[in-house]
Amino acid sequence: MVSTIEDDGIYDGRGTFDLYQCEKCSREKITTYADKGVTPFIIRCDCGGNMQHTKTFKSVPDYIRVFKWKRPTLEQTIKLSDGQIEHILNGGLVLDTDIYTPSSESVKKSLEKIPKFIPPLTRQQRRKMERESKKKK
Repeated sequence: MVSTIEDDGIYDGRGTFDLYQCEKCSREKITTYADKGVTPFIIRCDCGGNMQHTKTFKSVPDYIRVFKWKRPTLEQTIKLSDGQIEHILNGGLVLDTDIYTPSSESVKKSLEKIPKFIPPLTRQQRRKMERESKKKK
């Protein structure tokens, strides 16, 4: 199945970054493709709202957490919901946070401490930081 997806003429988003924005809480999530495949246009947000794909970027700053769209193994696929299994069998990918691995529980707990999105500084915030750093010298 993987070889047919790789050879198929479907969109290959590897090397790009997609921005999903929640309509309810305005939270943002950046994703990228680890494998070639199909991804949903709308995903569920932690707040219960829907996150919609709004933009695609060629790069993002290193400090932003990026989630990966992956094709799970057969063992991982069996543990997913029926809807996700159907999505995968049609060439779909799932977020790495949705795939169960033995270490995923400890990883999820450690990642809960990391902010999901750190917005870039505005020009005004940068100038304020620069002024404060000059005052310290």
